[in-house]
Amino acid sequence: MAVLNFKCKKCGRVFDSNVGDITYGMRLGFENMPECPKCGRLELEGLELTERGQTLVAKLYFEHSEKQERNEHFEESRIDLSISRERYFKDELSDYEACPKCRTRLKKEYASYLVYVKGEEDALMMGNDDGLFCPKCPVVVLDKDAIAEGIFVATRKRSIYFYVAGIIDTDAVPKNKQHVPLGEDDNPIPLVEFSNSRTDRTNSEKIENHDRKRKLGRNEPCHCGSGKKYKKCCLYKDLEKIGSPRRV
Repeated sequence: MAVLNFKCKKCGRVFDSNVGDITYGMRLGFENMPECPKCGRLELEGLELTERGQTLVAKLYFEHSEKQERNEHFEESRIDLSISRERYFKDELSDYEACPKCRTRLKKEYASYLVYVKGEEDALMMGNDDGLFCPKCPVVVLDKDAIAEGIFVATRKRSIYFYVAGIIDTDAVPKNKQHVPLGEDDNPIPLVEFSNSRTDRTNSEKIENHDRKRKLGRNEPCHCGSGKKYKKCCLYKDLEKIGSPRRV
């Protein structure tokens, strides 16, 4: 919303007018047409911006251009989390800051992951910005230590046996379902599995007897020991922060 200073060409009066939002093009466009206090509403040809008005327009245009440039840069640089990626761990690579496929420098990006832990009935959904993504290849490099720390925060147990099933594409959750906890029957977890996930399950992170499509413990006794079902006790408390590890 902008208040600009105009001069009426008809009567010569100088006045301020709230023009609302400004659109920039071959000529300026205003959400609210300026109106001379003496002559009333005139066509733009009957008005001119004073030097003060022109200075403010130039400043607003500069801010508008900068914001547009930042938005375009963000869209260009944002990692697409909806595509299946090949998963590596840092300790498997001699240089974990470069893509093992194309050697492009990797980029840190916040993402949520679905993790199965040996000895735990429920899967965990945890978010962190420790994942390193390749801007060119469908590759991600994860940090085992960061995941293990997230598991400890959620379970208070130190575990070295876990299986990262994939990335949770939170952008895929419909707007009309964003108030419904992920894992509900009418709001399933939008899991994007890693392209090498089948191979992973035969390696040291293998967790047996976990069906990734099973119902994820909502009707089981709550972990707090209250005796109530999880969904009627601590579920919503656990789901409050997307960045915190949670049972689902």
